Amino acid sequence: MTDTTLSSRQKAILDFIISELKNRGSSPSIHEISDHIGVTSTSTVHYHLAELEKKGQIFRDSKKSRSIRPAKWKFKTADPQTAEDVVDVPVIGEIAAGSPIFAYETYDETIKIARSLISNCEAFILKVKGESMIEDLIDDGDMVLVRKQNYASNGDIVVALVEEDKATLKRFYLENGRIKLQPANSKLQPFYVEHLTILGRVISVIRPMERKAAILSQD
Repeated sequence: MTDTTLSSRQKAILDFIISELKNRGSSPSIHEISDHIGVTSTSTVHYHLAELEKKGQIFRDSKKSRSIRPAKWKFKTADPQTAEDVVDVPVIGEIAAGSPIFAYETYDETIKIARSLISNCEAFILKVKGESMIEDLIDDGDMVLVRKQNYASNGDIVVALVEEDKATLKRFYLENGRIKLQPANSKLQPFYVEHLTILGRVISVIRPMERKAAILSQD
C-alpha cells in the first residue's frame, strides 16, 4: 500500500504550488520551490516532487516547465448562470509573446467573463501573437485576460509597453535595479529594459476553442 502521509517539507511544497497557482496563475519553477523551502540542491526538490507524485498529490509533464498541478485541482470553464454573474470585457488588440509589436486598441469585440474572476477591477483581453510564453501554457492564438494595474511583483506575467507604442507579454523581474522581461521558452533569452509601463497582470488564459476563461478551482 502506498504511504500517502506527507512530510512537513512535502506539505510546504504542495502549499506553495497551490499558492502560486492561485496568485500568479502558474506553478512555480524548481528553483523557486528550492528558494521557498530553503534548500540549495534542486535534487532535493526533485525527490520531494517525485514523492508527491507517487503519493497522488500532484501530476506534471516532465517535458514542460511550470507544469506541476495539484491532483485535487482541475481546470474548468467558467459557466455563469445569470446575467448578474458576467461582465463584458473588451478585446482591445494583440500582444506579442515574442519580440515587442505595435499595439492597437480596438473595441469591436467583447467576451463574457465570470464576474468572480475580476471582482471589481478593470480588465481587458488581448490576443496572443508568438510562442515565447509556451512553457507557461500560453500559445500563439490564445487570449489573455488581464487585470488592469500599473505595478507588478517578481514573477508576474505582465502586459507592458517597452516603448511608447510597443507592447509585450513576459514575466517581470526586478534584478539589481534592472528590469528583466523573461520569456517562458527555453529557446529564447530574457531582455532588459531601463523603463517600461506596466498595463496589467495576466490572471487567466482563454483558449481559441473555448471562448470562456479557464479558471482554477479546488474540489
